[in-house]
Amino acid sequence: MAKKKVTFQDIFYQKYEEWKSMLPREIHPYLEQMRNHFLKIDLKYAPMYAKAVPVPKQASDHSYISLKSAYKIKEQMDDYVIGQHEAKKALSQISYYHMAHIKRELETEQVNEDYIKTSILLIGPTGSGKTLLVNTLSRILKVPFVKVDATSMTKTGFVGDSIQDAVRELYYMSDEDMTRAECGIILVDEVDKLAGGSREDYISNSVVTGKGVQQELLRPMENSKIDLFSQTNINSIKEMMQGGDIDNKKISTRNILFILAGAFDGIEEVILKRMKKESGQSIGFGGEDPLTMQNVSLDHLQPKDLIQYGLIPELVGRITYTVPLERLDTEKLYHVLRDVRGSISRQIEQSIFETTGKKVTFSDEALKTIAAEAESFQTGGRALTEVCHRIMNEFLFHLPTLDFEEYVIEADFVTDYLPKTFALITQPHIQQAMLKFPLVARFVDWDKGAVEYITEKLLDRSVISVQKYIGDFMSSWNPIIHKIAMEQERVVITEEILSMYDENTDESNENLYSLLNKKPDFSQFNILLQGSL
Repeated sequence: MAKKKVTFQDIFYQKYEEWKSMLPREIHPYLEQMRNHFLKIDLKYAPMYAKAVPVPKQASDHSYISLKSAYKIKEQMDDYVIGQHEAKKALSQISYYHMAHIKRELETEQVNEDYIKTSILLIGPTGSGKTLLVNTLSRILKVPFVKVDATSMTKTGFVGDSIQDAVRELYYMSDEDMTRAECGIILVDEVDKLAGGSREDYISNSVVTGKGVQQELLRPMENSKIDLFSQTNINSIKEMMQGGDIDNKKISTRNILFILAGAFDGIEEVILKRMKKESGQSIGFGGEDPLTMQNVSLDHLQPKDLIQYGLIPELVGRITYTVPLERLDTEKLYHVLRDVRGSISRQIEQSIFETTGKKVTFSDEALKTIAAEAESFQTGGRALTEVCHRIMNEFLFHLPTLDFEEYVIEADFVTDYLPKTFALITQPHIQQAMLKFPLVARFVDWDKGAVEYITEKLLDRSVISVQKYIGDFMSSWNPIIHKIAMEQERVVITEEILSMYDENTDESNENLYSLLNKKPDFSQFNILLQGSL
């Protein structure tokens, strides 16, 4: 006899009768009225109900996968990354076919067992834009992105980051959407720092960094399932404490795009050594001149060079594409400032306008000067931020007090940013300080030499606040106030007068009177001053 199929109604009434039998008969009529709201199906019945009444399958929405052509992806990357055209083309092409594969699998719900996932190695000097390239790519593809520094990584089970934690982080970066997390991108930066250690360390599995961590990368880069919960992952712990059911969740790395990156300092020497050996020691191409570093570029890189550098063969074997990046010279850094959306110069201009309403812009020559100075740092694009903040810090601090609506940062401002800034702020600050002395301010002028004198004192840090300096000067040097109170003539404050004030000698009073061309009557000063007040 066929077994009777259990339905939702069977479970519902069985549960209801159990509750009813446990309660006094007097309230049974009320239970009848409330049963549709009162009775709930226990979680233990859920599997039974799922089998009894299958939920109609809903069509999956995979619209979040942005399937753009490689050309369109590269075109969008051009708005954010200057130069590196070969790297952008390679990343655009690889990511396009990878996302097309993912979308086909999700829509057909059929796994292509023959698909070989691509893994990429970006090699380039610090500041050449490796992280920016990958981060920009993830935004264009609309997939979650996690960056982990290889220098902070350890093998699973040791204190520190692990590649498994990076995979888990994709889940939380995608708002706990497992499908999106499994389409994400993980960038392992500074992977060249894992080249330390010995072959014996790797074989014995005894080290927590170097070759041991390289081995840890192998399975996730191909296909593995990683438990979402980890006792060392802070997000896992938080979700568990909030009552989340993550015990049985696993995240698959099958379609996660792994991108490795590193500067690989000295790799050219490894390439040169190999090329010399293959061409007959020091014999150059065609048996002519010996090979030198000028004959070497990253385009000559081969997998055996990476192994010689210190990467384990198994990891090198999983790298499908090696993409070299160019060093950013002054011209490219200039175009980064001028043409890139969200460049540091544009951020500063926008931030100033939004917070103060003032329009401050960088001239073209100023951008070139900043680029030239940044290039001398030999840290690539990162130096642009450092240079811009250094030259603008004092200016931005005083900007709200400056009485102008528009200002253009010129090249001479970049080279002499402190003198230019202090020259801008000294005169307005003198005017503000004089407001504290309304009885005499209208009779006092400050000549150019006095303004330059205070500017120099700001530069050598002997004056910190212009307002305080002027206040102390006006409060301490009564001869000026005497003359104004007695004669009501205009007084010009000169560099010489300020210099005497700073020397603070006994003879200064007499010399100051001489400079003012008048010796006031001290006996009348207090009466007149009190009368003015």
